[in-house]
Amino acid sequence: MDYNADFVKWVEDAVDQWTDGRILDKAGLEDLILYHVYGNEYLAKFGLGLCGATFRQSNGSVLATFKITEAGIPLVVFITGKTTTGCIGRFFDKLENGDLECKPDRYPWI
Repeated sequence: MDYNADFVKWVEDAVDQWTDGRILDKAGLEDLILYHVYGNEYLAKFGLGLCGATFRQSNGSVLATFKITEAGIPLVVFITGKTTTGCIGRFFDKLENGDLECKPDRYPWI
C-alpha cells in the first residue's frame, strides 16, 4: 500500500466519525490506528524507524518496550501505563513533545 503525507489527516477524519466512546475514546482510537496502520510512516516524520514492540502485563500495569532506530542505530524505549493503548498514547505524547527517552538497544531485533 502506498501512503503519502495525508495519512494523519485521514486518521483524524476517521476518528471524527467515532461516536461510541464507552470502551475506547477518540484519542485512544487515533493512537491505535497511527501505531498499527501508519507506525513506520509516523515515526519517519521524527527521523525514526519502528521495528516493533512488546507489552508485558503485571499487577494491573503494562510495560511496553518499543524497538526503534535512528539513523540505523537500534534504540529501545520503555513506557509504563495502565493499558497497552495507554502505553502507545504515552509513547506518541513523548515523541511529539520531544522528551522520548531512548536508550541503546543491547538486544536489537535487526
